[in-house]
Amino acid sequence: MRRIFAVDPGANGAIAWMDPAKMYPCVERMPEDVSDMAQRVRELPDGEWWIEKLAGIMPTDGRASAAKFCRHLGHWEGVLTSQYGYYNEVSPKEWQGWLLAGEPKMEKAARKRLIKEKIMVVFPQVRPVTLWNADALGMLAYLTRDWPARAR
Repeated sequence: MRRIFAVDPGANGAIAWMDPAKMYPCVERMPEDVSDMAQRVRELPDGEWWIEKLAGIMPTDGRASAAKFCRHLGHWEGVLTSQYGYYNEVSPKEWQGWLLAGEPKMEKAARKRLIKEKIMVVFPQVRPVTLWNADALGMLAYLTRDWPARAR
C-alpha cells in the first residue's frame, strides 16, 4: 500500500494523509500560498495524492470567494502536476455519499457538523477534529476504507 494524501483545496482546507507503515492519520492546515504548497509537497514523502474535485460553484457563493477557491485549486493542480506529473480527484458526492450513507439530505452547515462528528468516530486518535480539517479527513477515510481495520 502507498501513502495516501487527501487535499481539501480551499484556503481554509487541510492536507490529511495516512502512512501504511504507521496506520495513523495525520492532518495539517492548508499552506498559505503556492510557494508554501510546493515546499510542503517536496518535504512530504512520495505517495498517491488526491484532490477534492470541484463540484461546481453554487449561485450563493460570492464571486470573490469562488474565484479565490478556483485559484487555490489551480495552484494545487499545478504543484502536484509539476512534482509528480499527475494527481487524482475524488468528488464530494463520492466521499460524502460513503461517509453519510443513510443520512437525510441537509443544509451545508448541518452536513459539515455531521461530517465532523463522524470523523471523530472514524479517526478517534485525531484531536481536535474541526471544521477546517474534517473534509480532508473524510476524504482520507473514504480513500483508505479498504485498508486493514487497524488503520482506524
